[in-house]
Amino acid sequence: MTLEPDARNPNGPSPPAFDFTFDASVAGFNVPLKTYLASHPEFDAVATGALVTSRHESGSLQLLLIQRAAHDSMPSRWEVPGGACDLDDATLLHGLARELWEETGLVLRRVVGRVVGRGSGGALGRGAEDGDVFFTRRALRVVKYSFLVDVEQPPDIKLDANEHQRFLWATEEECRAGRAGDVDIKFTADPQKATIMEAFRAGKE
Repeated sequence: MTLEPDARNPNGPSPPAFDFTFDASVAGFNVPLKTYLASHPEFDAVATGALVTSRHESGSLQLLLIQRAAHDSMPSRWEVPGGACDLDDATLLHGLARELWEETGLVLRRVVGRVVGRGSGGALGRGAEDGDVFFTRRALRVVKYSFLVDVEQPPDIKLDANEHQRFLWATEEECRAGRAGDVDIKFTADPQKATIMEAFRAGKE
């Protein structure tokens, strides 16, 4: 199922308090961005990705994908919610919660665990224990971490039309094939697809 976005009112409601829990395995990310970068000087920035799953009435596992806006970089490509952590975020995990809310309107309930895609990682490989590493257009060296998450139910998705134009709940088979019904699924990058496929494997455990 794909749907179009609602236009996000810039003067709309403020972000929620982000009162979430997290598994002990991701406790190392429960630190401020400044603290993390101080202990990892090889990076200039940190990004996160939120892997949100749901069970279809048929029982099949689905994962939330969002399509980048046609006027943005990598136009009309598909990805999971996420983005750069800010210095204003209380911790990296709060940055994850904020980006998830800003891009989809979903409220993080629990960070279940890390997801590391199989393969070579980002354009610069992997670093700091399996993060995807890449350069931005401003030559910033970024490490991206992806997390399997639970959100408040039922998921009421509200896209920011400035960033994304559609969303899709896709099955493992659809993500692997790159097609869901009449929708072509072209991911932003190979590491994004690899992480998504690993999330399906983790979701079955």
